[in-house]
Amino acid sequence: MELFIDRDALGRALARVQGIIERRGTQPILSHVLLRAEDGELRVTATDTEITLLSHLAANVTAPGELSLEAAGLFQVVRSLPEAVVHLRRGSGLHLEIASGRASFSLVGLPAEDFPPVQPIQALSDRKSVV
Repeated sequence: MELFIDRDALGRALARVQGIIERRGTQPILSHVLLRAEDGELRVTATDTEITLLSHLAANVTAPGELSLEAAGLFQVVRSLPEAVVHLRRGSGLHLEIASGRASFSLVGLPAEDFPPVQPIQALSDRKSVV
């Protein structure tokens, strides 16, 4: 996974998920966001298994891929970046390298496969409502 993305757009998406992620839960993966880069966009997914937030952000994706990262820590890093463009690149193993201007960070994530499955939106619209 490698991409270039607008810092403010990424920061807004990460700010929105802060109310959804679990800070102290029995499942550590629920404090993570799933980042999936493909087809000119970065998809940011967060869930507490009852509520799911999915954001689609325009990005210059040079290599597709996905990784799950701790949401609060990633949000703090993105907020501190000095330049408007952020370079995200998956390094060795489960590391995500984040660079912007002279600042650089390396965060350790979890495999994307560990992230809870999210039900497709189309399936939600097929449900019957009970009044």
